[in-house]
Amino acid sequence: ISTVFVGLTIASALAFMFAGMGPFDAVNHAFSVVSTGGFSTKNASIGAFDSFPIELVAVVFMILGGMHFGLIYKTFSDRSAKLFKSPVTKLYLGTIVVVSVIISADLFIHGAGTGFWRTVWNSVFNVVSYISTTGFATVDCSVWPPLSILMLMFLSVQSACSGSTSGGLKTDRILIFWRSLRVQLRKQMHPSAVIPIRVGTSIVDTQMVAAVNLYIVV
Repeated sequence: ISTVFVGLTIASALAFMFAGMGPFDAVNHAFSVVSTGGFSTKNASIGAFDSFPIELVAVVFMILGGMHFGLIYKTFSDRSAKLFKSPVTKLYLGTIVVVSVIISADLFIHGAGTGFWRTVWNSVFNVVSYISTTGFATVDCSVWPPLSILMLMFLSVQSACSGSTSGGLKTDRILIFWRSLRVQLRKQMHPSAVIPIRVGTSIVDTQMVAAVNLYIVV
């Protein structure tokens, strides 16, 4: 995990410099983006640079910072696609896409956008920032419509994947919760059925399911 952290930090620092940041800003933002800490050398955060390439680098490494570092390591060491085959990763990335679309549409409906592509990009950037619990900002989200704010609040609670540096409940637990809920609904129709809860090819132990659901409730 430390190898992945160091590797991502070096890669992000180089990417930030290539995108136009000075060395000092690049190193500081590299440590911040990989640790999903959100600290910036500027009061206006990433928005102070007013640069799409810099924002793009931040989005890419915020997404990576929210993924399971162990799976990232296995993906590179085994030269496999384990990271992207994981149902947790699929839910994590799928949530980013779906919520970005919803927020973009909400901004357009309420006339809160600033041009088509910029509105879509602001939605994507802030969705990634919130779900990874990084906290980088390009715009003031507090003036967005209520639905958009509610979706961002949901993302900050769900958060990214276990094994990452993000906070929140974690996508893994949310996935187990929804699958356990689906199983319980199916058992209402088929009381005698034995329906295991699976995450990928693994069957989740009932004690683990109970612990996850209790954690979410608490």
